Amino acid sequence: MKHLVKFSLFEEINPRDISMIESNFNDYFTVSFEFEIETDDKDGVETRFEELDDDLIEDIITTVIIDLKIRKKSEKNLVVSLSYEIGELAENDLLDIKTLEELLDPDKYESSREKEIISHLRGSIVSCVYEEEEGYLKNKVQEHMPNFVRKWNDKIDFVGDATLDRGIEIKPKTYTKSLSESIEMINDFYSDLEKQSYWKFTEKTGLHINIGSNNKVEWNPIKGLMLLNDFNKEDKTPFMFKDMTWRMNNMFCGSLIPYIKLMSDKEKIKIKSLDLNNLKETEVILNLFLTKKVNDIGFKNLGFNITKLSSDYVEFRYAGGDIPKEVLIDKVKYCAFVVYCMTNPEYKKREYTKKLYKFIDTL
Repeated sequence: MKHLVKFSLFEEINPRDISMIESNFNDYFTVSFEFEIETDDKDGVETRFEELDDDLIEDIITTVIIDLKIRKKSEKNLVVSLSYEIGELAENDLLDIKTLEELLDPDKYESSREKEIISHLRGSIVSCVYEEEEGYLKNKVQEHMPNFVRKWNDKIDFVGDATLDRGIEIKPKTYTKSLSESIEMINDFYSDLEKQSYWKFTEKTGLHINIGSNNKVEWNPIKGLMLLNDFNKEDKTPFMFKDMTWRMNNMFCGSLIPYIKLMSDKEKIKIKSLDLNNLKETEVILNLFLTKKVNDIGFKNLGFNITKLSSDYVEFRYAGGDIPKEVLIDKVKYCAFVVYCMTNPEYKKREYTKKLYKFIDTL
């Protein structure tokens, strides 16, 4: 990948661009958030390990293999062997929460792929055997973050999140209708979060930023990718990870760029044969390629999720951990800038086409 450093695909963003977006296009964007928070409280959990019979274990194995597009025999064997071990323990009344967490601890595995598989398997099993936890935790959010819940109740919902040790996800019912309203929501969230000690961010909590547009727009994912600075981690911190470097090597925040570089020779020949003088046709072909690539990889491995474009928004999955409020607000503005670039054909067109041509040339 070293040759990618030689051209300016990954340059810093000009602060004036962010300021321009914020000042002139506040009402252009729709924004929603997915906040994950954790607690040390272990009460309110009912387990039904007797549910893990052979049929349910088979369903879990099938679901995990399909969800993660598992094809390697070693990965399939990992899912099958652990699932059957857990099922056998449950059948003999030897399974408890501690044993389950020890067996399905992602930190025991070295590769990011193994960690992803174990996390997903853990979530699938936990969702089957934990009961009433979601209602208990939802009440705890209302108890400890009352002002935020009361003010934004018509825009948020609560779901259990089995990928966390003990947590809940605050999901959007709908979106805020301006950049300033989204920042107001962030300020209110942190205002309550910082007044209490029950809920917290941890290294496992993510914070997804979903951005669409109030206008009828045509999306151009390849332009967003070319202007998004989330790669080249070996050279310097990419702008997307500035002030939150702890997320750079997170397995759920990967860049699409390295995956593109792993395309087959047949795919490379097809892309390098594109008529770059016909930009529109080139973009159509590249965007179909990107969509297929993301679906093949699985969007949960990527920070830039374009699969949501079917619902007219993009999901940015980079933020997370114990992220300060000011950093999160900066990331929202940066993501809004990327979305504006993706949906306005003329804005940053010169910079975009220059990066695009150079990028294709490296293939």
